Amino acid sequence: SGNVSGNQYDVLCGAGSLNLINGSVGGFPLAVGAPYNPNQGAAPIDFVNTVPGGANYNRAYFQLLRRNTEGGPRISDLTHTSYRGVLGSKGDLGKVWSYDAYYQYGRTNYTQVYKNEFSAARLTRALDIVDDPNQPGINPVCRSVLDGTDLACRPYDVFTGAAPSQESINYLNVFGVITGRTSEQIAHADFTGTLGEYGIQFPWAEDGVGVNLGAEYRKEKLSLSPDQSFQTGDLTGQGAPTLPVNGQFRVIEFFGEAQLPVVQNNFIYELTFGAGFRKSYYELGTGRKYDTNTYKLSAELAPIKDIRFRGSYNRAVRAPNIQELFAPQFVGLDGSNDPCTKTITATDYGCLAQGLVVGQSPTANPAGQYNGLLGGNQDLKPEKATTKTIGAVFQPSFLPRFALTIDWWSIDLKDAIQGFGADAILSNCVNFSTATVVAPSCDLINRDASGSLWLTPN
Repeated sequence: SGNVSGNQYDVLCGAGSLNLINGSVGGFPLAVGAPYNPNQGAAPIDFVNTVPGGANYNRAYFQLLRRNTEGGPRISDLTHTSYRGVLGSKGDLGKVWSYDAYYQYGRTNYTQVYKNEFSAARLTRALDIVDDPNQPGINPVCRSVLDGTDLACRPYDVFTGAAPSQESINYLNVFGVITGRTSEQIAHADFTGTLGEYGIQFPWAEDGVGVNLGAEYRKEKLSLSPDQSFQTGDLTGQGAPTLPVNGQFRVIEFFGEAQLPVVQNNFIYELTFGAGFRKSYYELGTGRKYDTNTYKLSAELAPIKDIRFRGSYNRAVRAPNIQELFAPQFVGLDGSNDPCTKTITATDYGCLAQGLVVGQSPTANPAGQYNGLLGGNQDLKPEKATTKTIGAVFQPSFLPRFALTIDWWSIDLKDAIQGFGADAILSNCVNFSTATVVAPSCDLINRDASGSLWLTPN
């Protein structure tokens, strides 16, 4: 955005003009008196207001779409440094029981240095060019140099077709730095028992019942610290600000498993049942608490050694991770396609549901970049999955090294933790809206007054 005179405003924003404001990518209007005007024979457009008492500025917004081809590619240097230490002990506690206990600490330090970026703040000043009144003739100079707010500013020429000066590129070039750290602590102890020594054994089995009991404590932390240029969105190639992330959670778990051999090498080759249960107590860094239950049941049947049937029923959960919980919400690049960039007809129900009208033709983003709302949610609940499997394994003894496995499985996932990207939301709205039904996803789409998803910051 910038301050423009009344004549400039008419040229840039006029409905009949070929310009960036009304959705057309056109040439920038040039005036004879403008320092960058190469066409000295053009009729002058007065870009200076001569209102008594000073300039009478209007405020206008337009998008300048240009690649920094002269400055070379953007470069991102990523460094991950990981540390991990484990202290543990395991052994036997008599004939029946054994134990395994350990403490583990791990940490990963992260650094990103993003080079060869342009500063949006400096670019604004480098495009705000006036004629230097202290020099004869036409001498382009940054307004910020004349008023003393930024003496280092150098004009960035994007209008004549000539390459910008190396001085201006050097002035605009900046770098950004992000540092971060993740850490995890685990304290674990479990005990395994072969209960056949106590006589807990089925009469047709050679082995006794086996059990495993234990507990585990985990704590995870994450911090991400972008510098000021990342946080303010000053880096033009990032698409949006990169905001700090800080979060942690801890969990205490108790678990138990059992293996029950019922038949071994008896009237059938093998029949074994298994079961397991885990109780988890979570506490977030915000103080919020919740708990989860997971369990499993399994069975294996081998009538003879060559054929084995198996099946299982499992309840699994996945708790949200730190990014999913604590990432701040922001508007950033999240889409590559607008399915409504065409002439809208009466049967384009999804596009009409977004506020467009018949005959309207929204302009596509030439870079294929659209913004969306991104971020975490501290109210997320664990997702749950019910898994069922049935299978068979054939290993005929008369065919050495041959095995045939057949498995059927079913996974039913509820309360899935997932984000819906901009492309998916737009596609859902367009594909599932009808003349009488508007897809709920359409309510998540925000277009500006002209119907665009990108031409204005609204």
